[in-house]
Amino acid sequence: MPKLHRVSGQEAIRALGQLGFEQVRQRGSHVVLKKQTQEGAVGCVVPYIVNWRLAHCAAF
Repeated sequence: MPKLHRVSGQEAIRALGQLGFEQVRQRGSHVVLKKQTQEGAVGCVVPYIVNWRLAHCAAF
C-alpha cells in the first residue's frame, strides 16, 4: 500500500468544507468541524498548526 500524502491542517479544513463540514469551534491548535446528516451529526477534529515544518522540527 502506498504512503498517503501529507496535507496541512488548512488543506484538510478546506477539503472537509467542500464536503459540507462547518467549523464549530477552535481550542488551541485543534479545529472542530461538524456536518449534519440524516443519521445525525458527524464530527471531525483537525490539528491546525500554522507552520507545520517548524512545529515538526521542534517536536523532534
